Amino acid sequence: MAISILVFCGHVAYPGWHVDHIEEFESDIEVKLFPSRPLTQACFIASGFGASLLLISALWQNVSAAAAGSTISYTTYGTTKAHVGPVAMVLLWLAFLALTLVSVGLLLLILSLRVLSELSENSDHSDYGYDTASSDEGSRVSRRRRVYV
Repeated sequence: MAISILVFCGHVAYPGWHVDHIEEFESDIEVKLFPSRPLTQACFIASGFGASLLLISALWQNVSAAAAGSTISYTTYGTTKAHVGPVAMVLLWLAFLALTLVSVGLLLLILSLRVLSELSENSDHSDYGYDTASSDEGSRVSRRRRVYV
């Protein structure tokens, strides 16, 4: 539970939306920054560790409840019957499923950010917009600037 709270607090630190003004187009656009890589990896590791601990505790709780039920049945010579409550098991396995989904989602986020950074490093940016070359009249150095459509 404490690890889940730490993961939740890590998600709160993700950057939100903000408005940027682009001078070229004289318009405002809404931009959402990517979360930092170390924060995302820390949240992924914590959620994976929490999910594995939750799996172990779910298995041990199921085994111990079944053992306690059979012990009570044997010691009272069958007059008392004990069984594992299905609601308790469903709640425990749903918590494990939810934390596992968070781990998978964070893994997909990490992998997609890695692919996106590799694509942006390896490309010449000609596929993502129109490149125009502008040169100063008195200079031979030409500057490249991007024009977004």
